[in-house]
Amino acid sequence: MICEIMKHPEVLTLLLKRFTFSLKHNCYVKLHCKVDVPRTVNMKRCRYDLYALVNHHGHLKGGHYTTQVKSFENGEWYDFSDINVTKIRPAFGAGKNHVRSNSAYLLMYKKDIVNENFSIQRAHSSHSSEEAEGRQRKAETRCC
Repeated sequence: MICEIMKHPEVLTLLLKRFTFSLKHNCYVKLHCKVDVPRTVNMKRCRYDLYALVNHHGHLKGGHYTTQVKSFENGEWYDFSDINVTKIRPAFGAGKNHVRSNSAYLLMYKKDIVNENFSIQRAHSSHSSEEAEGRQRKAETRCC
């Protein structure tokens, strides 16, 4: 059975594989490799913007989760750690398209509605122009 997503979801959640089985140690171990977390994810006719990043600090049997969330109301970023919430500088500086992290665990992206509408309009207009070009080619073929 093949499943296909027919419509882009409003929220795209990506789970990074941070634990793997080690044959050397015969158990699961945490991966501490650095990853580049993109500010935006572009898919066919859809763009997603990062709004939350869950981090895991520690190891497989213990650790601590923190979350960085971008407010939908004011666009500011906040760090959540247990009962402490602090306003932080945006993870992405001017011109930066990604942030490097060795603790990122879960990435949450929200669909960019403005970009989606623009892409749909562009797709319709390019589809219409392709149809027109096809009709023109058929007409030229008949005439010649």
